Amino acid sequence: MKKIIIFLMVFTSINISYSGNIFSLENHNLLDDINAEPFLNKPHYYIIGIKFSTIESVKIHTNIIAESRSEKKEDIILPDDIWTYNSEKNLLIINRDVDESKYIVRVFGKYQLPLCIVPFEKIIPEKIRLVVEDRIGIEGKDYIYNELKNEIQLCSCKTGKEKYFLNYDYNNGGGCISSTSISTFTRSLLIHLNCPYDGNSAPLDNEGISFSPHSSQYKNVWLVQLLPKKDGYTGKEMRGGFHWDASRNKLLFDIPVDTRKFSVLIYGEEI
Repeated sequence: MKKIIIFLMVFTSINISYSGNIFSLENHNLLDDINAEPFLNKPHYYIIGIKFSTIESVKIHTNIIAESRSEKKEDIILPDDIWTYNSEKNLLIINRDVDESKYIVRVFGKYQLPLCIVPFEKIIPEKIRLVVEDRIGIEGKDYIYNELKNEIQLCSCKTGKEKYFLNYDYNNGGGCISSTSISTFTRSLLIHLNCPYDGNSAPLDNEGISFSPHSSQYKNVWLVQLLPKKDGYTGKEMRGGFHWDASRNKLLFDIPVDTRKFSVLIYGEEI
């Protein structure tokens, strides 16, 4: 069975625009925020990967796929009376339709501390992998798994601002949640996290300009990560500096990639 990965990226600050006086931008920048993922086969329900003590606002904004198609960027604050937060199940319910092919839902509030992660399904305890502040997390010290509640407490994340990456497996899939990109890690940490440390593409020339995915075909590409082939250095994340040729399923870099040092991981909208 194909492994399904649910990825939740946490950002401590983002640039957004608002209308109205729901809350001030100054106060908003002090809030924690995370994407809420659609609950499979349950319209209007969204999974929140981290427990919040309070949620103050919910918004929808244009997702990266739509942006890669040059669609208009939008940020829409949802009225308080059309959403509710079930803190017991850590679910968000929105009483309106959201075009999930175009928009992503994001919640703003205050995390429960230390951070508490709520996986989508029952996980395999032996398959929990954590990197925190550039070191491998230790069970009992850096994280504790509550099997009864299916929750992972990140004991070392006491402020919610720490650099961390958590990976875990279900019986038929897996998920991860992080405050950083995998491109910020060394190769040994990527291997520990079971990330695609060798990338997902191959060079088509000797100059490091042209690359093609191993198996996937993409309509468009919105993100590329250069991942280290050896330890002692980290990678790089790129949202520009490349061109995607969909007709030939080929990625072209503006500046050559040193293929002795880096492998290339491509993110895009698959055909």
